[in-house]
Amino acid sequence: MHRAAKWAIVAIALAVWVSGTGSPIVAQQAPSPTQLRLDLDRLRVQINALQVRLTEIGERRDTLAEEFEVADVRLALSRHQLEAVQLRLLVLSQQAQELKAEVARLTGEMAKAREGLSARVVALYRMGPLSYSRFLLAAENSEELLANYQLVGWLASQDQLLVKSVRTQITEQQEVVRAANETAAQLTKMRAEETLALQDLIAQQEVRQELIQQIDIEALAGRRTLKDHAESAAILEELLGAVLSKRVIAPFAGEQPAFTTLLGDLSWPADGRITERFGRKQHPVYDTYTLVKGIEIATGVGAPVSAVYRGRIVFADWFQNYGLMVVISHGDDFYTIYGHLDTILVRMGEGVDDTYQIGTVGQTGSLIGPSLHFEIRKGTEAVNPELWLRKR
Repeated sequence: MHRAAKWAIVAIALAVWVSGTGSPIVAQQAPSPTQLRLDLDRLRVQINALQVRLTEIGERRDTLAEEFEVADVRLALSRHQLEAVQLRLLVLSQQAQELKAEVARLTGEMAKAREGLSARVVALYRMGPLSYSRFLLAAENSEELLANYQLVGWLASQDQLLVKSVRTQITEQQEVVRAANETAAQLTKMRAEETLALQDLIAQQEVRQELIQQIDIEALAGRRTLKDHAESAAILEELLGAVLSKRVIAPFAGEQPAFTTLLGDLSWPADGRITERFGRKQHPVYDTYTLVKGIEIATGVGAPVSAVYRGRIVFADWFQNYGLMVVISHGDDFYTIYGHLDTILVRMGEGVDDTYQIGTVGQTGSLIGPSLHFEIRKGTEAVNPELWLRKR
């Protein structure tokens, strides 16, 4: 990526952060139809952002590393599209269950109404051809005639209401059955879309894996990848430097211990084992040295990623070689970085508590499969995260 283009990302990130506002969310609710629709809206926003990113890369790709980034974005896009389809399936399944229950309820009510109507018909039949006229003919005086006339009128109105009720219930049941059939058809169509989305996801995974193999084989491309990683790290330091110049104040200052007092006592951002440690490393193939500025925590795709301590989100977007990335300011010029995410669940400017879920593990920007890349920075300087995390 050209340096000017990368700095543009930094500028946009800062502009959004400065204008953003947020407050801590202390609890996450169980999924409901409303929550599912909110999740769909969030996914649509991320899908749109990934599509824009894909267009930007497509306009200038000329190296294997950039081909890999295209595959990486497409894979993330496929995952989000599959998740969106599956969320819509959940919504439709809930609707189908509700409609099924409504059909059962209306069927029961209509059966009772029909029994009542049948009883009235049988009663009228037994009364013979004169039906309700018998009450009028049986009157012995004018007062009894008036009373019987009122009774006949009431009985007739009740019969009309009963017939109208049955007709209304029949119409209502037909409408609900039609809605249930339409929902069933939508479910069938959505399941077909899910199959196609899953096939596309598998295809994108295969393309990405082929590119990883090419990068492992081609030394020149590999050296370029390492160079790109170093350049991305430099841009990230510029981002942090720019944030520092804004003197970000993390939320909850004064309510909790300062970050500097938490050495060896931070919660882990994700469950899993460390596969790459902080420090200077020699590449086994390219005979080059790099400074690994964080740790890699291997775990499954979709595993929760949580903030290690209270803070404010200062970056939540795609970043080259880091993939989907979140940066949290904790005050005292300390920042934590979470990379290779599959999904981002927070927005810039938002305040978060420690252990609050900010995203899920993925493999965006990763050459080693699903893992969480985690860094701690004091200003722009990387520090060893293992010294800050609790022993386990």
